[in-house]
Amino acid sequence: MTGIHGAAAASRLALWAQRLTIALPAVGVPTALLAQGYTTGSGPYSSPYTDGTTRPLDGSRRSGVYGSQPAPRYEQPRRPVAREKQVEYTPPAIWRGIYAGANIGYRWNNNDISGGNAAIATASMQLGGHLGANVQWGQLVLGIETDITHANGTGGGTVAGASVMMRDSWAATVRARAGYAAGQALFYATGGVAVADQVLTYSAPSVSGTLNDMKAGYVFGAGIDYRIAPQISTRIEALHYSYRQQALDWSAGAQATKQDSNVLRAGVSVHFN
Repeated sequence: MTGIHGAAAASRLALWAQRLTIALPAVGVPTALLAQGYTTGSGPYSSPYTDGTTRPLDGSRRSGVYGSQPAPRYEQPRRPVAREKQVEYTPPAIWRGIYAGANIGYRWNNNDISGGNAAIATASMQLGGHLGANVQWGQLVLGIETDITHANGTGGGTVAGASVMMRDSWAATVRARAGYAAGQALFYATGGVAVADQVLTYSAPSVSGTLNDMKAGYVFGAGIDYRIAPQISTRIEALHYSYRQQALDWSAGAQATKQDSNVLRAGVSVHFN
C-alpha cells in the first residue's frame, strides 16, 4: 500500500516539474535560473516581449528593470551647516575711568615786549602733575584733563633803557582730549585754556622793581599714551601755548608782553578703573 502511494506522489511531482520546465522558456527565463533561486514575483530577471518592453517576474510591464525612470538611490538628508556668526571686534575699555600722574619735560618760551621792541627767550626743564578722566566707546576715547607744571627758566635783555630779567614760574591748563585706541596705545589730540605766571624784574638808572606777569591763553597739542601694565600707562606729549598780550606799567613806561611756549614732555599715569 505504501508503495502505491509513493509511486503516485512521484508521478505527480514529475508532472509538475514537466509543466514548470515547459512554462518558463515561454517568458524567456532559462531553466538554469531556477536552480539559482529565481522565483516569480521576487527576482529582478525579465525577458523581452514582442513590443520591445520587458516584464519582470512579478508580471508588471516596464521598459527596464526600473522602467523609464532612473534607478532610485538613497540619499542621506543633508544637515544644514551652521554658519559662524561674524562678531564685530570691540576692544576692551582699558582707557575708561579716572587717572593721575606726573610728567617731566622741557619748555621753550619766547617773550615779546612790544613797547621796547624787544624779545626775551627763556628755556628750562619743567616738572608737573596731571589729573584726568576718560570715557570710551569701542575705539573712541573722549576725556578731560588738567595739569600744572613748574619751570625756572630765565632770560634777560634791555627794554626802553631798563635792564629786564624774566623768570618762568608756573603754568596750568584745562584741556579736552579725543583719542583713538589701538591695542595698548591711545593716539590723541588735545586742546583747551591755559594760564601762566612769570616774574619780571626791571632795573633802570633811577628805579627798579619786580612784577608778576600773569597771563591767559590757549593750548593745543597731541600725544600717545601706552599701557604697560593693567593700571599703569606711559605717555609722550607735545604742546603749544599762546598767551594773549598783557599790559604792564612800570617806571620805564607802559609795556605789553606776549608769550608763546612750546613744551615736549613725557609722563606716567596710574589708572583707577
